[in-house]
Amino acid sequence: ITSNSSVQKKLYDYPEAVDQILVTKLIDSIICQRESETETLVKQVNSELLETGKTNVILGCTELSLIKDSFDPELNIFDSLEISVENLFRGRLK
Repeated sequence: ITSNSSVQKKLYDYPEAVDQILVTKLIDSIICQRESETETLVKQVNSELLETGKTNVILGCTELSLIKDSFDPELNIFDSLEISVENLFRGRLK
C-alpha cells in the first residue's frame, strides 16, 4: 500500500489490493496525528487486505512505517523504509 503519488509514478507494481482513497485517508490521518481516525482506518485496511487474500504487504509510504505495528498480525508486513535503512547500512544501496 502506498501514496497516490507513488501509484501515479509507478514506483511499485501495484495491484489494487485496497481502495486507494482509503489508503490516502489513512496516510493523511497519520500526518495530521488524528489517532482515533488512524486506528479506525487501519482496521478497515486490515479487513480489505485479509478479505482479498493479500497477506504480503509492502508499506510503500514512510508515514505507514509509523503505524506498522497496528497492522493485523496475519499480514506479512514489509516496511520499505526499514528495508532501505538496513540495506544502506549494509552498503547495498548505491
